[in-house]
Amino acid sequence: MDLISRLRKTIKDHGLFMENESLLVAVSGGVDSMALLHALQYLGYPIHAAHVNYHLRGEDSDLDQQAVEDYCNATSIPFFVNHLELSSGQGIQEKAREARYTWFSELRKDLKLNKVVTAHHLNDQAETVLFNLCRGSGLAGASGMALENNSVVRPLLFMPKEEIVAYAKENNVTYREDVSNQSLKYSRNRIRNAVFPSLTEINSAFVNHIGGFSHHASQADLLISEVAKSKWDSNNKKTANGFQLDLQFLKGSDYSDLLLYYMLAELEPKPSLRNEVVNLARSAVGKKVAGSNYVFWRDRISLVIESIEKEEELTTEIIAQGTGIYAYKNGSLCITESVFDSTEKPNVNLIFLPLEYGAKKLSIRAWESGDSIRPFGMKGRQKVSDFLIQKKVPMPEKSNVTVLECEGEILWVMGLRASEFTRVVESDQKTLKLLITV
Repeated sequence: MDLISRLRKTIKDHGLFMENESLLVAVSGGVDSMALLHALQYLGYPIHAAHVNYHLRGEDSDLDQQAVEDYCNATSIPFFVNHLELSSGQGIQEKAREARYTWFSELRKDLKLNKVVTAHHLNDQAETVLFNLCRGSGLAGASGMALENNSVVRPLLFMPKEEIVAYAKENNVTYREDVSNQSLKYSRNRIRNAVFPSLTEINSAFVNHIGGFSHHASQADLLISEVAKSKWDSNNKKTANGFQLDLQFLKGSDYSDLLLYYMLAELEPKPSLRNEVVNLARSAVGKKVAGSNYVFWRDRISLVIESIEKEEELTTEIIAQGTGIYAYKNGSLCITESVFDSTEKPNVNLIFLPLEYGAKKLSIRAWESGDSIRPFGMKGRQKVSDFLIQKKVPMPEKSNVTVLECEGEILWVMGLRASEFTRVVESDQKTLKLLITV
């Protein structure tokens, strides 16, 4: 199967984006991103190109930018560039990554585009998995990069590097070679240039095997998270300043430490501290461990979890009826009447409702344990609590999650997911436009 066929199949099978959705393609000028840009244009998607010039490699950085810009001008692709000045030194790659993704997100919103598309491929996935394992990551790190993460999609994630290079050569796609990728200065480069060749001698298909392993690790991570959530719900009791977790479930189980580790992930982000708390759960009464957000200490049959800074309670329920701006703790909800334009796509911060909802009372409130939603584009219902687990929303942030409810039906987990009841089918239909603003 050639790259075009596999790309089309991946997009369709995983519902990455619809035919008319507009895309912001992150383009460095290298073979991967240039091949992706060419392929998406061939498939007919409305695309825009975004390039970041860090000016870290002198003239080469400017030549990369010029190559992408020339290609876009020749193929009528809108081109955008951001000049970022980053001081070199330790952590420069992570700083660069954070800076470019922040810009991609802002540019996508400014241009009212649907998705940010990157050219990460199967070799990148294998590199990421090995890098994470070297740093001591668990299943979450072994899962590698997600095919889709909010508005960022990686449609080449199942594609080996050599097939992308072959596609570029067959289609005369011009690209630039980044000589810094050959340097062994950075950890990822050492994995790519020193470790990969050795692994290829052991098994030439190791990249495919690591890709398959990362997929299974991702599913295992989700499965354990769901079981841990169930154990948390059945064994914890909320207190005035945190939680009290009954530790009886630890007895007689060969995997209770793993479950406890996952349960703590929503309370403590640092794996090393989570391991300390797991050990604490089996230690003598009275011992304590201080985490980022909570202090954990061992009681006789329970783990007491006390908030270091008590979370502010959500604002009381707010009733929104008709057009206007309704302020709540997380921001403001702006409601206007609008003629629905199919080019303005709903997203996590923007939904549309039939105009008849203007006469109804819409309730903005904190989510509750019994809430459920019929997610947009999905069949059946899903508990909001399960959805938050699936989205890996940290427990300290869950208390800030709000929902929009009307007549007992959850229309929107605000800023996260809309319900099927917000679907507007016809263009030129009069609607209520609901937009979250900061």
